[in-house]
Amino acid sequence: MGEHMILLGKRHFLHAQQQNIQVKGWRFCLPAGCRFIATRDGYPENDHAISLFKKSEKIAQMILRRSNGEFQFIMEAVSSDYAVEIIGLSKTVVFQEK
Repeated sequence: MGEHMILLGKRHFLHAQQQNIQVKGWRFCLPAGCRFIATRDGYPENDHAISLFKKSEKIAQMILRRSNGEFQFIMEAVSSDYAVEIIGLSKTVVFQEK
């Protein structure tokens, strides 16, 4: 298992604190001090839930959904303290504090 993967029972998580993270072909550029957690638990088979935290506060909730062989990005919620730029062509999501 990779260095950022944690296996808890049957649950599988990706947990990282880097500023540049790549998941399923999408690149996430995060502010310093953010935690990135991705999981498939509790979601349909083709979905990956991604949560972004700063300290103990959740600042964003996203979904990567597999459709026609590619993963589509869905932004469910984001804190009003952050700006998000989604660049579909390069599959990049950039978070910045306002």
